[in-house]
Amino acid sequence: METVIAKRSPAGLLFLVGVATSFEIMINGIIAMSFLMAFFGVLLTVAFLPYTIHFIRLPANVISLSERNTLLLPSNKEISLFSIEDVSYKRAMRKNKSYRWGTVTITTRSNTYKYHFIADCEEVSKRLIKLTYDGKKKEKRKYKQ
Repeated sequence: METVIAKRSPAGLLFLVGVATSFEIMINGIIAMSFLMAFFGVLLTVAFLPYTIHFIRLPANVISLSERNTLLLPSNKEISLFSIEDVSYKRAMRKNKSYRWGTVTITTRSNTYKYHFIADCEEVSKRLIKLTYDGKKKEKRKYKQ
């Protein structure tokens, strides 16, 4: 039985709306033979497209915990809780407003995993830190006995 730790935030749908709108601006600029309008449509489409593709490729349940105390990450990656060295987060911001969704970064001895569009990224980070700490504490108790 897997326990879901982090879910994808629906806020990424805004980028999908941005791509659709900029694509429409581009098409209208081509139809109206307005070079400036078509240029800005292409520019906006190119700006929004990478974020949209990243959002679409991200699974609904981004980080899960298996029974074997390993984290299941996208692209069939598994990392042990004992190999985690640091977990951090960064909330999405706009001017001086902070949102609940953002980026979670998991650093292990060998790699760094960074996931964007994570719902409630601060709570996810705290939960991962607690799981890591508890797991390492249990491991130390095993060696003492």
